[in-house]
Amino acid sequence: MPDNLKPYCGVPLLLMKTLDGYTFSGKFLYEEQEEFLISLGMQSTPMSALWRMHLPGGGVLMVLRQFLDRFN
Repeated sequence: MPDNLKPYCGVPLLLMKTLDGYTFSGKFLYEEQEEFLISLGMQSTPMSALWRMHLPGGGVLMVLRQFLDRFN
């Protein structure tokens, strides 16, 4: 793990938005999110839930996506 991310490891994060009550199956939600992240220029990582984008000045934007299927 990069040193600049270690202070955030194990720290709860406040989510800006959530999709509670999404009516499509998890597969469709995953595919829709994947298309959206790619359209922003993000790249997938070996861990399928983690996406990254290199920013100007050497920064990195990381997106961790998780959704729960409450019916399974």
